[in-house]
Amino acid sequence: MNRITGIPASPGIAIGPVFLYLPVKLSIEKYSIKNPIVEWTRLEQALTEAETQLKAVYQKALQETGSSSAEIFQAQLEMLRDPELLSLCRQGMERQLINIEAA
Repeated sequence: MNRITGIPASPGIAIGPVFLYLPVKLSIEKYSIKNPIVEWTRLEQALTEAETQLKAVYQKALQETGSSSAEIFQAQLEMLRDPELLSLCRQGMERQLINIEAA
């Protein structure tokens, strides 16, 4: 039996499966762009596709697990169109003339 120690949230003993979190460092290619409008259109297309996929996953989760478990996908849908986040991305892209992923 392996013993794993960590920082407890509360005192006591816990028995159950362990899920080891290993953070992944993202590597995003950064490159110069010439036309921010084309880049923004590319982002809009990706957001539309992601929205379609998340709506499908939400519906499936709603049917299989109920509304409380499916709500995480609803929250992700709302984050897709967050005006402040999109504004920051657009500003970074336009000011630095870099691809939207890097912005």
